Amino acid sequence: MPAFRQVGEKQLPQEVVFMSWSPKRDLIALANRAGEVLLHRLANFQRVWSLPPNENTGKEVTALAWRPDGKILAFGLADTKRIILCDVEKPESLHSFSVDLSITYMHWMEVTEENSEEKSDEIMKLLGDVRLNALVLGGSSGFIEIYAYGMFKIATVNGLDTSLLSSYLPEVTRMARKFTHISTLLQGLKKLGQSIESSYSSIQKLVISHLQSGSEALLYHLSELKGMALWKQKYESLGLDASGIDEAITAVGSFILKANELLQVIDSSMKNFKAFFRWLYVAMLRMSEDHVLPELNKMTQKDITFVADFLTEHFNEAPELYNRKGKYFNVERVGQYLKDEDDDLVSPPNTEGNQWFNFLKDSTHLKESPLLFPYYPEKSLHFVKRQMEGIIDHCLQKPADVIGKSVHQAVCMSLYKICQSEDSTPQLVKLPFLWNDKTSNLHYVLFTMLENSISKIHILRRHTDTSRSVSNGILAVEFGNFLNNSINESSESRCYSCLDAHFYDDETVTVVLKESVQQEGKERVLAQLPLSSVYSDEDQDRKFIWDSMERLDERSGEIPTRTVFLENQWRVLENMKAQYVSVNGIRKVSCVLSSNLRHVRVFEMDVEDDGEVEEEEEEETTQIAAGETDEPNQPADGQDNVCDASAEELPDETEEHETSLDP
Repeated sequence: MPAFRQVGEKQLPQEVVFMSWSPKRDLIALANRAGEVLLHRLANFQRVWSLPPNENTGKEVTALAWRPDGKILAFGLADTKRIILCDVEKPESLHSFSVDLSITYMHWMEVTEENSEEKSDEIMKLLGDVRLNALVLGGSSGFIEIYAYGMFKIATVNGLDTSLLSSYLPEVTRMARKFTHISTLLQGLKKLGQSIESSYSSIQKLVISHLQSGSEALLYHLSELKGMALWKQKYESLGLDASGIDEAITAVGSFILKANELLQVIDSSMKNFKAFFRWLYVAMLRMSEDHVLPELNKMTQKDITFVADFLTEHFNEAPELYNRKGKYFNVERVGQYLKDEDDDLVSPPNTEGNQWFNFLKDSTHLKESPLLFPYYPEKSLHFVKRQMEGIIDHCLQKPADVIGKSVHQAVCMSLYKICQSEDSTPQLVKLPFLWNDKTSNLHYVLFTMLENSISKIHILRRHTDTSRSVSNGILAVEFGNFLNNSINESSESRCYSCLDAHFYDDETVTVVLKESVQQEGKERVLAQLPLSSVYSDEDQDRKFIWDSMERLDERSGEIPTRTVFLENQWRVLENMKAQYVSVNGIRKVSCVLSSNLRHVRVFEMDVEDDGEVEEEEEEETTQIAAGETDEPNQPADGQDNVCDASAEELPDETEEHETSLDP
């Protein structure tokens, strides 16, 4: 009875370049070569939604990562150098930001557990569980960036010793939470500009309900941030600067003034418009000798003033407009505030006779007072908003620079040299694979060294405390003969190379193996490797002394090797040229991808197949595999192992075309 129950199989129309299981749900995210991001459910590999590529976000996906609670999916795009945070419930971008370089690696981790201070719907959707989590981005040039809650950058590093972050973790958490609130509010103001309607009443409601409340919330969070910055004992080391925050608060104050000015212009324009069109309607009725209703015929002195103001403000000839696109009259005042242009307002508010303005002009002390926000009567609302965003971004960038400069490299171990591929197209290459065992405080690295050991997978482990050592720090694992139904029963003549490996949980590694003695349709194996079988033999007589200054592959022959014989935790992947695997130990599921990046199978790892299901699957897989051509024979000199990070060593079948099934 085969191990692992197959629950789904699909032939995809596009080549998959990345796949990642949700940490909390039976969902798997895929990114294909066309730039599309898809979400599939475990059952029958059913598609939940797809997010097609577009020119604004980008078309070249280079990395995928799930937030620890499984509610947000992040992916990086190389062509636009942007990071997109997407809601798991529907294919829409919740937040996005730009990076300086292309991202090749993403990992979203939970940092610590802390109780919540505040919960609001829109922001909590992005924050999720309020305990600090960090999105770590890596690029091919060696840079690393850390984003608190996946939104705000708290460090740009070039090394691995993050002692400042660990020492000031509570302060970093509070500071990052404020930064995230501020970033979300700024993003909300940007979206608001795209949804404003041309109706005065609609604009007025949006300004009151969103612009005013959003800018006041910005002012609140920046004021709290300033309080943190003034607590120098706690926050000075993190680069929080009170003077920079003061500038940001001043910029927000100017934005609030401009929003209030827009409200006054809207209110005045609505009154004038209403009075003018009422007067115009009555005049038209009289000219056509129609009956005028008594209620329409009543006009107070105030209404007449509104009509006169409307005619004066909008239909007076304006010589200053002669050189502006042939416009000789200013017909509309509200729209000029919403234009994203650097030009001054065509009709700025008239401040002549305003007692407050005259008082400020005459007062030498109040002109430079920090208590008064600067006012830009000639500028549009968009201009002031852009200015505010730039000042806030500059203010919040300093902590990331300071924390980044404090980080330095703790340990560097050279493993092996790889051949750089000329093909820069992203490939779904999983090895080396990193894992952190939080229970035992151990770091693991899974990797293979193609040229030196085609049949071995290496496991490197180190204690999270770099000052402590661990036994069996580096081991090589080779797989003994466990396919009893093989043509050749001799274990000496049988060799298995590891195509992909992934930690299933702290105690198990899931591997995809390739058999050197090929049988048609049966040369690939999905297996579970218990670490207990690797570390059970504590061979203290043969210690491997490794100088970290040496490259490991130069001494590969001296690495202690364990030969393991898997009992029943394996399954032959018939009629499938399996190449990659993605697993979720919490949900106990795995997804296997073929070497041509189009054929996937999904398994439940803790359930065995029964006979009936197996027969049905054999019929289905035979039909699917009919489109796959036979893999050409390759020499047994290491070319059959494609675990390395070199994209050019993918098997030849990546260029083949399989028959497409409906996705």
